[in-house]
Amino acid sequence: MKLAHPSAPRGFTIIEFMVYVAIVSVALTVFANFTISITQNTANLKAKRAVQQNAELLLAKISQEIRYSQNVVAASGSTLTLTNSSGSTTTISWNSTSKEVNYNGAPLSNTYVNVTSLTFVSVTGISGGVTVSLTVQPKYAGGLGSAYTITLTTTAVSRQQQVYS
Repeated sequence: MKLAHPSAPRGFTIIEFMVYVAIVSVALTVFANFTISITQNTANLKAKRAVQQNAELLLAKISQEIRYSQNVVAASGSTLTLTNSSGSTTTISWNSTSKEVNYNGAPLSNTYVNVTSLTFVSVTGISGGVTVSLTVQPKYAGGLGSAYTITLTTTAVSRQQQVYS
């Protein structure tokens, strides 16, 4: 009597194994590239949002100081000097070395951004009017989103209090 031997193969051939490894390698490479792309895009969006928010916050704070001031003493270049109703002086300036905005000598800008320019120009014909232009970019130039720069400009007028006799 003849014993039947199963005719089904008992393992993978080397060719089948190499095809399997090639298919898995391509799939993993595509997945890794997709994941890296998503991570980089997320980091870029976060950097852009941080720059946008910081620029808007700085401009809003400077505009508020101008509007609430009694008088614009000087607005030229990168320095703005204001006085309030009690006679106190406020100075807002740009430090080109540290690339930050200073408010009475203390840093006003965020540590995650560089303020690459800040200019104050008195508006002719409008007493107490100042045009403010501000350019901001991410602080870490080698990091993701470093190419993103935003420039915002606004004009604000001090609310000068009138004294009636």
